[in-house]
Amino acid sequence: MRFPTRSDSPSTPSAVGFVFAFLVLLMTPGLSAQTLFTVNSADDVDDGSCDPAHCSLREAITAANHDAAGGIIHFSIPGAGPHTIQPLSALPALEGDVIIDGTSEPDFADTPIIELDGSLAGEAHGFDIVGSQNLIRGLVINRFALNGISIDTDCTFNLVEGNFIGTDLTGTLDLGNGNAGVLIRQAANNTVGGRTAAARNLISGNIEGVTIVDVSATGNVVEGNYIGTGVTGTGAIPNTVGVLLLAPGNTVGGTAAGSGNLISGNTGDGIGLGPPNATGNLILGNRIGVNAAGTAALGNDVGIRVDNVADNVIGGRSVEARNLISGNREGITLWAQGATGTLIEGNYIGTNAAGDASVPNQMGFAIYGPGNTVGGTEAGAGNLISGNTENGITFYGEQASGNLVQGNLIGTDAAGTSALGNVQNGIAIVLASANTVGGDTPGARNVISGNGFDGVY
Repeated sequence: MRFPTRSDSPSTPSAVGFVFAFLVLLMTPGLSAQTLFTVNSADDVDDGSCDPAHCSLREAITAANHDAAGGIIHFSIPGAGPHTIQPLSALPALEGDVIIDGTSEPDFADTPIIELDGSLAGEAHGFDIVGSQNLIRGLVINRFALNGISIDTDCTFNLVEGNFIGTDLTGTLDLGNGNAGVLIRQAANNTVGGRTAAARNLISGNIEGVTIVDVSATGNVVEGNYIGTGVTGTGAIPNTVGVLLLAPGNTVGGTAAGSGNLISGNTGDGIGLGPPNATGNLILGNRIGVNAAGTAALGNDVGIRVDNVADNVIGGRSVEARNLISGNREGITLWAQGATGTLIEGNYIGTNAAGDASVPNQMGFAIYGPGNTVGGTEAGAGNLISGNTENGITFYGEQASGNLVQGNLIGTDAAGTSALGNVQNGIAIVLASANTVGGDTPGARNVISGNGFDGVY
């Protein structure tokens, strides 16, 4: 891997190997370093060369693609920023080993000042990645008819960090792209975001924030981003869907410090998992439906929707794996017969980040599928499901059978000592059979108290 990271540690566990490979490349005799190309004009002219007299972004990408070792694209556009580049047609695709670094502009200071405005580009992506090991950093990418960034088939180990995708330069206005902010299509092991504030992408105002598609699109990581909000994480700039997973084995969030995403303010699902391929995904450490501080509602319609797909994990037994899922119309929905084998543990659903006050979903859980587990008997596996304005958990319909609810706090605060009730029932089981609430060991015990109607209805 030839591109540097902005933080001292790699963004993902798998990145360790890439950094090592990068160091090996640097130390290997006979390998040439990447060539630096500097964009010094905001126009879209291509006169056939990128040189000190004139180099547009279009010319720089073409030159970097033609360089045998790949190219590094920096910016030094005369005059005070911000600087807006308006391509008049699709830019050249990135063919591999290309770094585009907007933070290199001399007057860059913490937030992007190079804007890529696609309003004149026609049917185009902002960046079309058709190779591996590319880096896009520190740009504003908006108003493209297709996707802000498209990562194509078999393109691996690409990194997208520190960008505003779908907003204006201030990160406060909706200038969305026509489809996804970032589309990963049939491509594995790419990273969107990172664990530091500098690596965070703001991905808002698009139809979909991040979309990952196809059975081969596995091992991708979406971490540390603000998706559906403004730059401060206190107000909404909605995507329709925040993160759409139509692929297996990907991770949204994580347990390392800074890896959780803020996914709030979207008009549809915060995170949607859909058939037929979205299995074996991990959703860890995110704030979904709240502001960045986790203290007030900034709701999606549904926080997490698992739609007819199996064997996904939401949360975990450590504090770091806990998702905060509050402020939505429904916190979690497990929809239809195929929504089975879901493991939901360690989350706070309907409260603030401290677990001591209500930030209600309308419905905490709505479960329509069979064979799912809410909580567990191990330490840390139980969820806090409190403060919601209807039921904490609702099982509904003949397909909602064989589910297991153990070890949870339902209607109390996180300490289990004070009421923080769901306004209606703790658990409601409607036309659903063969579900188990509790068990015959202390670890299986649910505490179901403080709710407005019945504990279990």
